[in-house]
Amino acid sequence: VDPETYRAVLRACGYAGRWMEAREILEEFCEAYPPQSGVAAEASASSPNLADFELAMAICREEGAWEAAYFILRLARVHGITAEMSTYRLAAEIFLKAERYDVVLSLLEDSRNQGLGADAVLYEAA
Repeated sequence: VDPETYRAVLRACGYAGRWMEAREILEEFCEAYPPQSGVAAEASASSPNLADFELAMAICREEGAWEAAYFILRLARVHGITAEMSTYRLAAEIFLKAERYDVVLSLLEDSRNQGLGADAVLYEAA
C-alpha cells in the first residue's frame, strides 16, 4: 500500500467517524513506512507526517476516544514527529473533554520543553 492510499483511508475513517480503524491504519502506515535514517520524518514524503497524526487525533476528538488520541500522540513521538502548537491545542481539547487534567498539565510542560512555550489555549486548559 502506498502512502497516499493510507492517507485516503485515514480521511475516509474521518468521514465515517471510525476512530479505531484510523488508529490501526496510522499504526500500520508507521510500520510500513518508518522514518528514513538521517531524514526527519516531516521531510519524508513517504513516511507519516504531522498532518496524518493530527487527522487521526481529530477523528478521536470527534468520537470522544481520548485513549486512542493519547496512543497516537505517543506514536508520533516514537515515529520522530515533532509536535507543533496545533498538535498541543488539539490534544488539550481532547483531554479536557475527557477530564484528564493530568495529561493537559503534561502537555503544557511538554510544549515548554519543546521550546514552544504555551499559548492562551493551553494556559486556559491547564
